[in-house]
Amino acid sequence: MHPLSKHQWLVNEAAIAAITHGDAPGPGNKSSMEIAELEQVYKVFLFYDSSFHGDQLPSINLARFLEVMRDAHVLSVNFTELHAEEIFATAMLGKLRTYLDADGAPALSFKLFCGALMQAAIVKVALTSLNILAVLSR
Repeated sequence: MHPLSKHQWLVNEAAIAAITHGDAPGPGNKSSMEIAELEQVYKVFLFYDSSFHGDQLPSINLARFLEVMRDAHVLSVNFTELHAEEIFATAMLGKLRTYLDADGAPALSFKLFCGALMQAAIVKVALTSLNILAVLSR
């Protein structure tokens, strides 16, 4: 059983492949993130999925996305919306789709948010983890 299947992830195959070592599920193909980490990230998805807060279309505000990523120390303080858009585009193979929420602010579909957050975590957390280890080893 694929480690993500129990979470009912709303992501495409490219996003799933990005966080696994292999294409086919099996004992030799473990997730590059620990299961506990995946569960924590999924809880973040649920919290920021606006459909859980009464919206008909699940989406996330870009500013809210940046805020939660910074709060999780995944992104540096000088990380901009332009950088986020680059990650979104990378995460979804260049097919960036932007929606507007009720306030007219840029919002992401929940699928795009999931893919973008996983991509950002893969790209940024590894660097952050290395930096933290470097600081702790001093």
